[in-house]
Amino acid sequence: MGVLFSAAIPIIGNVEEVSAEDWSRLFDTNVRGYTLMAKYIAPIMKKQNYGSIVNIDNMCIKGSCLKRVGQAQDIANLMVFVISDLCQFMTGADLIADGGSFII
Repeated sequence: MGVLFSAAIPIIGNVEEVSAEDWSRLFDTNVRGYTLMAKYIAPIMKKQNYGSIVNIDNMCIKGSCLKRVGQAQDIANLMVFVISDLCQFMTGADLIADGGSFII
């Protein structure tokens, strides 16, 4: 069993500009949402003695070394691998799928 969690919102502005309500909304979505999902899926995974949770954070990247904009299928292909049996020994990894824009 694999669970893909992709609920995250950005916060725009510096610490002096962002309202307390915006910080609460960000925390509720990005932290509380992930934690509650893990809380409720963990017993099922324990019962099966197997499972993986994949948390995706989005970033918009304008350029890349591959000279193209990434497509949803690019990320989907990575997720298929990450939740497959081929990847069952991996834990706590940060994977960057950005077409090489990180190195530009």
